Amino acid sequence: MFPVAPLPGTMSTPDFAALVEELGGDAERPPDTATDTKILDAAFWLVGEIGERRLTIDDISETSRVARSTIFRRFGSKEALLQRLYQREVRAAVTHVLNVARAAPDAVAAIAAGYAALVDYTTRNPVIKRQSRVEPEVHVRLWREGEIRGFDFITALISGLGHGHDGADRVDPEALGLLAGLLARVFFAEIMLPGEQAGAWSDTARAKDLGTLIERRLRG
Repeated sequence: MFPVAPLPGTMSTPDFAALVEELGGDAERPPDTATDTKILDAAFWLVGEIGERRLTIDDISETSRVARSTIFRRFGSKEALLQRLYQREVRAAVTHVLNVARAAPDAVAAIAAGYAALVDYTTRNPVIKRQSRVEPEVHVRLWREGEIRGFDFITALISGLGHGHDGADRVDPEALGLLAGLLARVFFAEIMLPGEQAGAWSDTARAKDLGTLIERRLRG
């Protein structure tokens, strides 16, 4: 495991290296207990309402109706609780994206569909939407910090979406690597500068343009 140390005055970032190890391993992580879920759900809602900086354990205790002492006993600190929360949300997003990609007919379609699902899922997340408006430094921290940065994590995720699909062996790895890096940067831009569309990101013109780019670049 590679723990991520928080910057002074900030919260911990997700331990991306540990998450990569977990998602790539055979053993499943034990599910959260009912009490843990109540605490994390309360923290999720509160971060979306008031942000990281103003959030306190007392707020979480009041919202979750779980004793302050129980929260400290289970998580140890606000920073550790947020680490666990962000990893839970990243894990849920990745699971959703992989499920969408698995349903695609071939490798290139899996990359296109998985990427669209990733941006849709993320840009609809209330915590991410609030942080984009009020605490954008959180996203910058996730993108830059740690043994495995958010950028590297997203690039690796995109690159792996076609694995196990028909035609995966015909995808040029160099072209895929360059494209994954580009898509990761577009993903970050969508988070930092969210559009005003009423519906899903995947229904926008820029989503369709990126889908065309993926098809042309990877199918030659």
